[in-house]
Amino acid sequence: MKSGLKNIAIDTELQNIGRFFLIGIAEMKKISAPYDFYHGPFMFFASGFERLFKVCLCLDYLRKNSSHLEDHTKLWSQKKGHDLVFLKDSLIDNLNLRESYIFTSDANYFIKNDIFKKIIKTLSEYGNRGRYFDLDQIFGKTQSYNINEEWNELEHYVLKKSFGMNYLNKYVNDPNQLFVDSRNLIIENISRGLNYVHYLFEKGALKEFYIYYGHHLIILKNIDTLA
Repeated sequence: MKSGLKNIAIDTELQNIGRFFLIGIAEMKKISAPYDFYHGPFMFFASGFERLFKVCLCLDYLRKNSSHLEDHTKLWSQKKGHDLVFLKDSLIDNLNLRESYIFTSDANYFIKNDIFKKIIKTLSEYGNRGRYFDLDQIFGKTQSYNINEEWNELEHYVLKKSFGMNYLNKYVNDPNQLFVDSRNLIIENISRGLNYVHYLFEKGALKEFYIYYGHHLIILKNIDTLA
């Protein structure tokens, strides 16, 4: 594929990435005690982050080599294609974000925050193991991953981290508020992670591409206020 067509493909991909996150947040806001279809936010958030990290890695390669990546195995293997933890760490290492002179509180959050790490790991596990959980059972494949259990664990993790060990006490009289608070916290933390990626394009290591793709990337900034 010619370079111009690849640039157009990146533009289209970034447009789709914004849509993945917007729809993911819309699906997330539906979650409640009677409505527990977690596949929606899982699918859109996992795909959104995978695509976003890969585009960032490809543009970093273009920045360093003055040519587009021809073989993705130079950056990630087929086995690691859905591994969001690996892709995020690769982005941090390839862009030297730990040693960056623009190491901000948002950078520290993106790299080290426990809640954001947990969200990325949970979404990664979904991408690697959870998408076909019930089909795997039908076909007799041993599968230890359960999407409902994984999402419930994430919900309680963010609540405990945010409100302390006794967080359940506040939901005794209003159990559905647990779903409201946990989903809002997850959305806020995803938004903060995306804000830092937007910063990388606006003022950071990938800033030379902002003039070309900023019209799509702007959706990633404070996305929790848009959906």
